[in-house]
Amino acid sequence: MIKKIKNIFSSTNTEEDDTCFCDKCSDSTIKHLKKRRKNLSEKPEGMSQHQWDIILGKIIHAFDRARSGTGLRSKARQRVLAEQIKEGFELFRVHYKDL
Repeated sequence: MIKKIKNIFSSTNTEEDDTCFCDKCSDSTIKHLKKRRKNLSEKPEGMSQHQWDIILGKIIHAFDRARSGTGLRSKARQRVLAEQIKEGFELFRVHYKDL
């Protein structure tokens, strides 16, 4: 994952130049998390594969929805989505070393 983050900062990046840094970082993180989700045997100690899959799903959902925006009209649904995004980023913060 560190190599991917280094590529984001490099000036010879082959991706689209009009993509902002946060989008590149988000895309790279989502791709990495999806790869980790396919191989659930590499999980934190003391956690089942099912629990790890749920955590990875919440983190992926948070990055994906935070990037795409809410697009919801209902204030209640916006509040629920904001809580889901907050929970996903908190899980990312807690489990960053495990990723």
